[in-house]
Amino acid sequence: MPLQNQLETHPFLKGLSPQHLRALASCASEMHVEKDQFVIKEGAPADNSYLVLKGRVELEVYVASRGGVPVEAVESGGVIGWSWLMSDNNWHFDARALEATHLIALDGKRMRALCQENPMLGYELLKRYMPIIQHRLESLRWHLLEQFAGTVITR
Repeated sequence: MPLQNQLETHPFLKGLSPQHLRALASCASEMHVEKDQFVIKEGAPADNSYLVLKGRVELEVYVASRGGVPVEAVESGGVIGWSWLMSDNNWHFDARALEATHLIALDGKRMRALCQENPMLGYELLKRYMPIIQHRLESLRWHLLEQFAGTVITR
């Protein structure tokens, strides 16, 4: 399936205009990772966003006494990475495939340039990324509370 069609059918981009989908297709590439392979490594440049087409990826934070601590699993239809929104930023977590996973990588530098050229595209993307940012921060908050409280907290 052509990249633009894959973008069009991904839940994250559903309803985006054909013009905006064409623009995003220009900075998209397909990617396949095997089980236990890292998509993102903490400290590396945050230069992409990833749309999960098929598979499952675990977001982890590194804790010296424990190693990688799972925070959230992102499945088919999900999105990994919003740090590309800010230039010169690094990843603050790891993302490891829990199974063979097929993704679309969106080049962050090119997306920032597209958003500068077309503020409406930038606004549409921001509306889609903001709920993910909010959810990830809340998820991390609850996870930290569970770790420090030593008990499972009902949400």
